[in-house]
Amino acid sequence: RTTAKDKRSASAVNQASRSGNVDVERKYGAGGNQQKSGQKNTAVLDRETEELKHEGVSKDFSKHLREARTAAGLSQKDLSQRINEKPQVVQDYEQGKGVPNN
Repeated sequence: RTTAKDKRSASAVNQASRSGNVDVERKYGAGGNQQKSGQKNTAVLDRETEELKHEGVSKDFSKHLREARTAAGLSQKDLSQRINEKPQVVQDYEQGKGVPNN
């Protein structure tokens, strides 16, 4: 009794090909979709030392914003509602972490 494994063996495929029962075609460019080695790009990124940061608001602006808000008697939440922003945005600006979206 022959099994599927026996039918796939190299000798069985060659015998079937010689008898004309099997068409054998080679695919053009088969196996050409291989991933390239990422080592070169990784090494370039590792050597890069430049720190990229967004320029935040100045300490003076943060201080003036906080002083103006407290002088008006507003909480961060009240100010954020008046300017239609999230309270986190006001907090970030007052801490100097805010990034303006010019």
